[in-house]
Amino acid sequence: MADGHGGDTNARVVKFSRDGRFIKAWGKKRSGPGGFDTLHRLAMDSRGRLFVADHGNDRIQIFDQDGNFIAQWRQFGRPSGIFISKDDTCIPSTHSPTT
Repeated sequence: MADGHGGDTNARVVKFSRDGRFIKAWGKKRSGPGGFDTLHRLAMDSRGRLFVADHGNDRIQIFDQDGNFIAQWRQFGRPSGIFISKDDTCIPSTHSPTT
């Protein structure tokens, strides 16, 4: 679950069991690896990697199931959504600028 959307929020990812039991949380408001600013969407690939649309930091971050940082991708601009297809193609979406 993404917990924190702008302002003075938690800016973290929270993991629960299938029956709703809290397992762990990671992240805080910052720009370094594992930090977040305005989380938008989460998606998981077939290998169990978690992709996080870190909108405020202009990147997608990738984690393993234990919250360990794997990589970050900055080539997609300011991601607001992520879709991962059955063949593990990651398709991000971004907010259109408003005037």
